[in-house]
Amino acid sequence: MNFFGHAVVASWTDREPAFVFGAMLPDFQTMLRTQSELSRSPRVAEGVAHHHRTDADFHARAAFIELVATGVGELRRAGVARGAARAAAHIGVELLLDRELSRDSDAAAAYLRALAHAPELAEPTLEGTRLCALASALLARGVSDEHTTGASIASRIAHALRGRPRLALSAAELAPIAAWAEATRGAVRARAAELTGAVLGEKSAYV
Repeated sequence: MNFFGHAVVASWTDREPAFVFGAMLPDFQTMLRTQSELSRSPRVAEGVAHHHRTDADFHARAAFIELVATGVGELRRAGVARGAARAAAHIGVELLLDRELSRDSDAAAAYLRALAHAPELAEPTLEGTRLCALASALLARGVSDEHTTGASIASRIAHALRGRPRLALSAAELAPIAAWAEATRGAVRARAAELTGAVLGEKSAYV
């Protein structure tokens, strides 16, 4: 599940900004490519624990496994390398789910509030400053369908895999990934309830 998805799911339990921010923090660490401690807030730590429980639940769901497997097959047939196809299908399904989750306006608002609280939650270190800059950029970007178009998803996947020799995308692989993302949008929408309903026993917007 992507950081936005984590924020939405966390907000179904508790919309307190530190908790929602913590639910996104492991993904932010990956994006910043750091293992440094970025916050010492106990509520952020609770959100981090929620993130890991949610991922374990989400990634084991049949709907997710099946959507990713189908995506890998389609991307391989379109000429995407095996490792890149696996990574792109995994990330792509999560990003497509973001579009469906963004329909929960209250949860989207909780996501934005959590980002706005980054300066008071981050450690006063260089890495904490980088975290605040990331949160500020995401806050300015807001929540919009334009970030989940096929082309945008392909670009975001390429950025996530940049610098990883076995997974990094070639320029020629962007178009088939964008086309797959557009074609898969309906399948993710149709299975949104299976993907998110009763995650950790929480009430989903879809059930």
